[in-house]
Amino acid sequence: MMALLAAGMGAPAFAQNAAQPDQISTPNNDSATEQEIIVTGIRRSLEDAANIKRAAPNLVEAISAEDIGKFPDRNLAESLQRVTGVQITRNKGEGSGVSVRGLSENFTRTLYNGRVLTSPNGTRGFSFTSMPTDFVSTVEVSKTPTADMIDGGLSATVNVKINRPADVGKNIVTVVAEGLYETNPKKVTPHVSAFINRVFGDGSFGVNLGVNYEKRKVIQAGFTGYGIEQRRENATGGYDYNLDGTRSATSYGFDHATTFVSDEGDFERKAIVGGIQWKPADNVNLYADGLATWFTDGFNRFEHQLRWTNIGGPTGAVRGSTVGENNLLTFLDADGVDHQSNNLDWVTKDRTLNFALGGDVTFDRLTVSGEATFGKSVRNVSDRNSFAPISRASASYDLGDDIGAVPQIDYTRGYDPLDPSTFYFRSFSAIRGQKTTETNKSGRLDFKYDLDDSFIRSIKVGGYYGEDEVEFGARPRYFVSPQVLSQVYGTPYLAGVEGGAISAANLLKVVDYSRFIGEGLGVFLVPDYSKLFAGGSLEDVLAQGTLTIDRTNQFSVGEKVLAGYARADFATADDRLSGNIGLRYVRTRVTSDGFGADIENAELQNDSITLIVPDSGPISFRNSYSNWLPSLNLRFNATENLIVRMGLARAMTRPDLNRLSPSVAINANVRTITTQNPFLKPYLADQADLSLEYYFGKTGLLSAAVFYKDVKNFIVDTAAVETRTIRSTLTGTVTLDFRTFRPDNGEGGKIKGLELNAQLPLDMLPSPLDGFGITSNLTLLDVSDVATTEGGPKVPIPGVSKRSYNLGAYYEKAGFGIRANYSYRSAAVNSVAGTFGDGDRQKSYGQLDISANYDVTEFLSLTFNASNVTGATLKRETLQGVLLSEYDFGRRFTAGARVKF
Repeated sequence: MMALLAAGMGAPAFAQNAAQPDQISTPNNDSATEQEIIVTGIRRSLEDAANIKRAAPNLVEAISAEDIGKFPDRNLAESLQRVTGVQITRNKGEGSGVSVRGLSENFTRTLYNGRVLTSPNGTRGFSFTSMPTDFVSTVEVSKTPTADMIDGGLSATVNVKINRPADVGKNIVTVVAEGLYETNPKKVTPHVSAFINRVFGDGSFGVNLGVNYEKRKVIQAGFTGYGIEQRRENATGGYDYNLDGTRSATSYGFDHATTFVSDEGDFERKAIVGGIQWKPADNVNLYADGLATWFTDGFNRFEHQLRWTNIGGPTGAVRGSTVGENNLLTFLDADGVDHQSNNLDWVTKDRTLNFALGGDVTFDRLTVSGEATFGKSVRNVSDRNSFAPISRASASYDLGDDIGAVPQIDYTRGYDPLDPSTFYFRSFSAIRGQKTTETNKSGRLDFKYDLDDSFIRSIKVGGYYGEDEVEFGARPRYFVSPQVLSQVYGTPYLAGVEGGAISAANLLKVVDYSRFIGEGLGVFLVPDYSKLFAGGSLEDVLAQGTLTIDRTNQFSVGEKVLAGYARADFATADDRLSGNIGLRYVRTRVTSDGFGADIENAELQNDSITLIVPDSGPISFRNSYSNWLPSLNLRFNATENLIVRMGLARAMTRPDLNRLSPSVAINANVRTITTQNPFLKPYLADQADLSLEYYFGKTGLLSAAVFYKDVKNFIVDTAAVETRTIRSTLTGTVTLDFRTFRPDNGEGGKIKGLELNAQLPLDMLPSPLDGFGITSNLTLLDVSDVATTEGGPKVPIPGVSKRSYNLGAYYEKAGFGIRANYSYRSAAVNSVAGTFGDGDRQKSYGQLDISANYDVTEFLSLTFNASNVTGATLKRETLQGVLLSEYDFGRRFTAGARVKF
């Protein structure tokens, strides 16, 4: 490759930037000077995005920066949700995952300057919480593929672009300094960044470097549940729920647990980008660039829980109930209710590295380009400490007339939830040093031959090889027994309490989160760290406990992908009809290694939650498959301003890497056994797209698109019930009903959709009203259910919102710009199974965001952003409408200044 580059330095010039395949050629890119982003704010951003869409050889949506360091939102995912057909998920109120056209985020391939981005969670989706916006120039969403694109984006391919230094073509320095204010913690935290672009000599050599630091104080608080558990009256742990004097085989449904959760802590984001670009001749382009991000999600979780699944102790009994439809206990009053609180430390640290070395050289009509890339993401869950004192409450819950609301909680028969003398510690537990790694190595080599003015304008062929591996490390688990705790704290060991415990009376404190949920669940006792570790550190306490290495979730899954393609671009003599046709061949080899679970020898600890599962030794699986992926994109210029597009293609997305593992996860709390499946097939879709695009003025755009996807091999969790007898430190053995979940490929399903988009500058109005404009879009989906087995029942596709829209408006005049946008997505089924077979559905959600800026001088701008202005909350419910969770993450405001020179 380097020999070709060296030989090509004297060849005639028809150079192209090999960093991106021939997907999009941005208009007005005849010179480096014309490529730079000019400081003209919102309208220029919309103009650039419209130009990218108009010039694209396939169906593309785009977002463009208003200037370097000046992206529309402080979060890339939140910017992308403005794009037609794009929906997002959130992590503590901040945009995280991106899904397109109704399919979940694992169907979206995310690239950085055209290459694969890794993510340490084992899924195909990328978490945008780790990606800063300060250096991004454009983000392009390709909804139809071309043969040279990296496969994997069945719903879309998102390409995050950062300009290379010589392409910018001038010396630039930008500095951003802002303060972030969150309404829940009522704290101000910093966001600072700096970006330097430097070119030398005649502009053929350039370097750039950007650094970013951001910190958020976060409180996400609210109600969470697990769903409606079904239990026979005569089963283990069952009671006379209907109070008829007998314990029959009849099953009743009750709220498994009512829980208040507050996650209070920090988001910390650090990033470095940098690049070198050299154009030693007009026909040669060499580059190297990289990205490094560090993201920490460290928080303290307070949990306050009444576990109706565990009524027991010396006073355990049902005192009152109301039986509703389908034997649902809409009201339950009992003595001996498991009453717990917890004070958990939880620190997750993610690190992502991504580097590339590449270039292109042109010999007359032939362009040769290549790139080698390396990416690695590492996640360390360094701490997950759990201290859960238990009491036995007399309490009731009442779902009332609205089962979708937070249940009414009352304490009955004189029980005082703030009396520390009724609480006991049964154990301490901690998970340390759990590590997840994803590594990607890839290379590509492409050849493009231009054919001048013939109908076939160019032929492009190439190859791609990639290795992707995800590794989940073993989980070191510490368990400190009550006997050891008795020695540590010098308090009596109480063998007759909860199967062995110590008093927690002198080790607790009161916390008040009633502003989020009311006093019933919002004011409670939690372990007081200052008292727990007054005489020594946590490590000292854990060192006296038992260390077990949980290998049942330790695994590695590897993929080796070999691909080759051919693509032909064509156009009529007058260029009114143009397009590309191509074929891509992909060969995938999968390896899956891990450890089996010895369920027969699993042992339930005395807290009735912790289950120690030994492994049964190493296991290994192999799989492979091949796919042919044809594609056709047509573009017809009906008039000077009206473009008609059509796309036909077969696309694929591979299963999440963690779903290909041989691991088994057992949860004794909610009584589930979840296995994975190394032999899952990839999703395949035969798809068709048709769109109309009308352009007017510099920024005006009206577009409509219809699309159809016939998706095969949908992966859906199948569920069954198993009765197992396992060992118990309390009773010797215990027989429990477990729900078992396993992913399998279904028969397939069809997705049909309509997308409408309007980008309307109102510059026909008299001044100063001519600064107004509208940006809005709508997506409607018709999605069929899919069968998990041949001829079996059909269930909804997970994650699909059938309606989504954006309503936006802006005003820009005399250096002042402001925009407001309301984003909405309808309800989506997360799982038809849920925890207890009652499903899990995300309720509809809408959020209003506002951003503004004012150019004080040519070099200084003031900035302001407001996120979630209306204080919307995220809610989940069962498929029957019982509330599963409602989280309040507050409002977020950002204000500061940006300097460019």
